[in-house]
Amino acid sequence: VIATSADEIQKNSLLSLVDKKLGGELKDVLKAEDYKAKLGETKILFYGKRLGARYVAILGLGETKNFNLEAARKCGATIRAIAEQLKCKKVASVLPGEELDKPSAGELSQATAEGACLAAYQFSRYLKPKKESLTEISFYVASQHAAQCKKGITLAETLCTAVYLARDMVNTPASD
Repeated sequence: VIATSADEIQKNSLLSLVDKKLGGELKDVLKAEDYKAKLGETKILFYGKRLGARYVAILGLGETKNFNLEAARKCGATIRAIAEQLKCKKVASVLPGEELDKPSAGELSQATAEGACLAAYQFSRYLKPKKESLTEISFYVASQHAAQCKKGITLAETLCTAVYLARDMVNTPASD
């Protein structure tokens, strides 16, 4: 998943790198289909064995000036939805918004992980166990942000565990 803001779509370095590897085809498709990179707007393209991944998903971050932690949470949920739609076991993404000046990489990683994690919640106590398709989401970050991001993701995991417990308690009948 390549995340890009609407005002940086032509300058996004990862998008440009993948486009170059595909001989300019990626940006041609985005232009032909009038892709605007609005917040949550996605474009999923199949490239088979031409890249290291079968699919490339472009995720819009909206305008740079409007990108905040809530937008990062929405991006996390969208990344998870893309992976589930494609029935992927693993998905890799750059950290949405990392190239922007605000918020910090630690806050971004926490918010994005929260969005991905909380989007997966289902009260399934009375349902047959469902086979999980998505087993791993990897976020790639600049090396100078790695420690901050690890702390953010750890905090997000703790918060999500607590939210899952609270949701389960609310959804469980008193007679149980």
